[in-house]
Amino acid sequence: MVKTWSSEATGDIECSSCRSVYEVAIRRFPLKDNDSFSCQVCGAVLRKWNDTRVPEFKLKKAGVKPEQ
Repeated sequence: MVKTWSSEATGDIECSSCRSVYEVAIRRFPLKDNDSFSCQVCGAVLRKWNDTRVPEFKLKKAGVKPEQ
């Protein structure tokens, strides 16, 4: 496991598709990570990154999955 340098809470983010709310914390790593995070409820991509600052998401409130 890679050791993190630090972490910080950055607040909440809301999915624009289903209105689910996620708590976001940023962790710093010594190497860049290239990845993305998709909403656990509807699958919409909430954030992409290619950085040493990597967001970590925790679902606080599930929204309503949009009808297809």
